[in-house]
Amino acid sequence: CRRVLATAPFIQQHVAAASSRSLGPGQPCPHYFVEPLSWMRRELEKGQLHGRLGCPNERCGAAVGRYDWKGIRCACGGWVTPGLSLQRARVDEEVRRKTRPGSGNPGRGAGAGAGAGPGAGAGAEAGAVDFGIRMPPGSGGGRGGGRGGHL
Repeated sequence: CRRVLATAPFIQQHVAAASSRSLGPGQPCPHYFVEPLSWMRRELEKGQLHGRLGCPNERCGAAVGRYDWKGIRCACGGWVTPGLSLQRARVDEEVRRKTRPGSGNPGRGAGAGAGAGPGAGAGAEAGAVDFGIRMPPGSGGGRGGGRGGHL
């Protein structure tokens, strides 16, 4: 559905455990850990210690991640508390270059695990970079009355 779920300021970095054998060298973690966001409010206000996160688009409602206030151990061995995780395989990563006035359309690059991140690929002439996580096209659509909702 292409709904933006999180932008760079709300994505938490975590440290992989030194003894992690789950992921090979150079493989990205399978989760994006994020701060609690407004679209999660309906689920988080239920008062549960853990649960599932669904796309906030009411027509989509696709499962995009999970949360656990006690923390989540990533496949890389890192531990994040509180754990609000978006599954990398269920969302798209997008990098947008902000354009200067009169310079045309913003350039786009996408691809989970492509090494793109906040500030990645931005040269002096390229302008600032805006990073975000969003739903992939055509995922979970057509389920009317889905979970979540715009808050």
